[in-house]
Amino acid sequence: MGTGPAHSHHGSHIQLLRSTELDPPGSSAVDAIIVPISHPVEYLRTALTLARELCCPLVALCSQEATAEQAVALANGDTDVVAINFDGIPGGLLPKFATTDLLDATPFAYARDTSAKRNAGLLLAGLMGWQRIVFLDDDITVPKPADLERAAYLLNRYTAVGLAISAFPDNSVVCHAHRATGGDQGTFIGGGALVVGTESASFFPQIYNEDWFFLIEGDRLCPA
Repeated sequence: MGTGPAHSHHGSHIQLLRSTELDPPGSSAVDAIIVPISHPVEYLRTALTLARELCCPLVALCSQEATAEQAVALANGDTDVVAINFDGIPGGLLPKFATTDLLDATPFAYARDTSAKRNAGLLLAGLMGWQRIVFLDDDITVPKPADLERAAYLLNRYTAVGLAISAFPDNSVVCHAHRATGGDQGTFIGGGALVVGTESASFFPQIYNEDWFFLIEGDRLCPA
């Protein structure tokens, strides 16, 4: 660790966000919930329940410990599920981004497939004509489905709306260390529970914190 001044680390980026507390009430239908799942398929149960209650399809982009066949079996016909074995999709389906080429063969190259799955979700949403989609990580629980409809409504004003995640702070190792040593460390919205409109021109680069880079595209961002 370096010996630089404590103020070289930013404990919060909340000033980049706008609170929705003063926005008018309202709700809009969610067109789809998209889950990039790599844990065992049982982790889809929360998303399946949300999709069923919101009457929207669930898109399960499966790899590692989850398969499309398992996702369909888990739904048991009770929920409209689009399940894809992500490792089996054609290599040229998604464009090759210059940002990926820039980081290849460097220490910053990132091997996880989360960003590619989210980009595939954006592509599918565009093809299907979906206007309001939810990106939900497979380990996130949303107790109130109406919160997603509220967030979807706010897309009339904002580029993206993120739900606050309270059970476990989604931070980097440095941020966790800063908190553990007594520092004042906040959290930020991210792709774990993010509602976006498909008119966005942004994408998820193949890098750590790809969701933050996706959000840079617009200046109308807020936590729900």
